[in-house]
Amino acid sequence: MNISDEYSCQLTVPVFQEKAWQLRRALHGLSFEQLKKLWGCSEKLAVQNYERLHACEPGKKLTPALLAYEGIQYQYMAPHIFSESQWKYAEVHLRILSGFYGVLHPADGVIPYRLEMQAKLTSFHEAFGSVNSLYEYWGDSIYRNLVSETCGHQSPLQIVNLASGEYSRSVLPYIAPPVTRVSCIFGERDGVKVKVKGTLAKMARGEMVRWMAEEQIEDIRRLREFSRLNYRFQEDLSSDMEYVFVGDGVK
Repeated sequence: MNISDEYSCQLTVPVFQEKAWQLRRALHGLSFEQLKKLWGCSEKLAVQNYERLHACEPGKKLTPALLAYEGIQYQYMAPHIFSESQWKYAEVHLRILSGFYGVLHPADGVIPYRLEMQAKLTSFHEAFGSVNSLYEYWGDSIYRNLVSETCGHQSPLQIVNLASGEYSRSVLPYIAPPVTRVSCIFGERDGVKVKVKGTLAKMARGEMVRWMAEEQIEDIRRLREFSRLNYRFQEDLSSDMEYVFVGDGVK
């Protein structure tokens, strides 16, 4: 994660900040070895994140969420070079799912953290109580927040799912009419099957967000026009709930 004080937007406060601080207090109660086991990372990364956990103070050295992450999908999204209209589009339409913060708006101020949504909490009941997973911790609260933001709008909420399976699991099981969703799948032909390759799919997810912001997409059906990174919409493989895009790798 990045720490930056170079941004032009007005920072906002994460809607579930108090629940995030509860998790932070629980993490503070774990030893270095326990945290390394929870994080499932190398010694080097564990040291870096342990130091960040104990050095970063709530409310200080905050970075807008959309600029804080540096994973592959964010590199291809390239939010640091968004135009003003692209940033405004993202503020309205884009939400970031987080194991630590639950759900974030692009301008929400965040501190660096490491906590994957699929982290197993069963071995750390002294810190997290009877909660066995972050899916259990967040329950349906992330989904309910997404739905509550559309109250008063004439059209039912349409969710475009560009999250990995690990994170979409915190939303998709709770979706019920009139809310609808479309999950975008990016893969390559493997005989008669379509195989999803992790890195390429992440690149495509980020690129699609960038394209949506550039085109100011408001009609979910226009997602079928996406054709970057050599991906093309495959109508015969798609459904109302799943848009499949097939490519031949990035050239």
